[in-house]
Amino acid sequence: MSHELEVGKPGPKKMDDSVRVPLEVPKLLDCSFRDGGYLNGWDFPLSLIRKQLERLSLSGVEFCELGLRLPQSTDSDQLGFLGNVSPGLVRELAEQFPAVKLGVMANSRDFDSTSEIMPYFRGKPGAEGLGFIRIATHLSDFSKTVEMALALTEVGYPVFVNVMQVSEFSLDTLSRVFD
Repeated sequence: MSHELEVGKPGPKKMDDSVRVPLEVPKLLDCSFRDGGYLNGWDFPLSLIRKQLERLSLSGVEFCELGLRLPQSTDSDQLGFLGNVSPGLVRELAEQFPAVKLGVMANSRDFDSTSEIMPYFRGKPGAEGLGFIRIATHLSDFSKTVEMALALTEVGYPVFVNVMQVSEFSLDTLSRVFD
């Protein structure tokens, strides 16, 4: 199924073929645990996680972002197990809920370079059960984030980039950065 989006100013006007952008059917990403973890320190009961993943499987949601992947230098002792998601947990949940691709978020500012982030995503993606990695970045760190994303995709991980606070920038600025 293909959809079209009119690019330009909102309001009624005739669509010209030069402004049609084909879109795929949207993919759904649930980030309730990762985002909700800011309120409870990522301390969710495993029974709730399993129940949520079961419901996501039944509803057709393709991706679930479990939580964060933090560098060892981060003090994560006070966080629940989704505050720094272990490979073992991802593997266990991926086996139980194969219909949902499980992922984690890494903040580009937590890693100084591509060589620093790579050890936190060892081996082939299937070995850990990760279905994707989402890297959060500020626009000022975008070049570094692209390098990280390319390195992770080279070993087989699907990578999504989340540019934070993007609404604070003009379209002109965004065009120059993303060009």
